[in-house]
Amino acid sequence: MRAFQRAIRRADIPIAYSQGFNPHMKISWGNALKVGATSEREPAELQIDGWIKPEELKSRLNQQLPKGLEILAAYLV
Repeated sequence: MRAFQRAIRRADIPIAYSQGFNPHMKISWGNALKVGATSEREPAELQIDGWIKPEELKSRLNQQLPKGLEILAAYLV
């Protein structure tokens, strides 16, 4: 999660933040995996504060993510 949060900040994505004393990025992850299970695809929903094309979001994040992490697809929900 930290890698994605850092990539979002570095890519200057207009992400929405929660309200309150300690605001957090509004990111929803899919269901947790079982202990010891691995996966090659995990869904996440980012709540954007503004407008950005899904393909632009994907390319900007992929430029900032560390090796081994990659956004495969981005689309509007």
